[in-house]
Amino acid sequence: MVQTLKEIIKGRIREFNDSGEGEVEFREEEIDRALSYVQKMIDIVKKEVNVDLRNPLPSPGSDRSIDFYWRTEDYELLFNVGEKKASYFGEFKDISTTSLIEKIK
Repeated sequence: MVQTLKEIIKGRIREFNDSGEGEVEFREEEIDRALSYVQKMIDIVKKEVNVDLRNPLPSPGSDRSIDFYWRTEDYELLFNVGEKKASYFGEFKDISTTSLIEKIK
């Protein structure tokens, strides 16, 4: 069975809550909002730097945010979607990037 990214996020939130490190709760619309931002980021990265981002590793981040992490030998990217803002940190091998986050607003 193939899990959707939404199901993976919910599972990672349950894992975090069961780990004893703390507890986070997300409303359905918050998860949907994060997924919408991630899709925009994927589309913009494809357009701007010609990289196909696939299979992010999602996890609950600090202060009610959701992190999405990608890593290959050519790039490393962390995309954080919080209640009020989204941010990214990343490097693409041999590619100079501008602020991609401004393009998804």
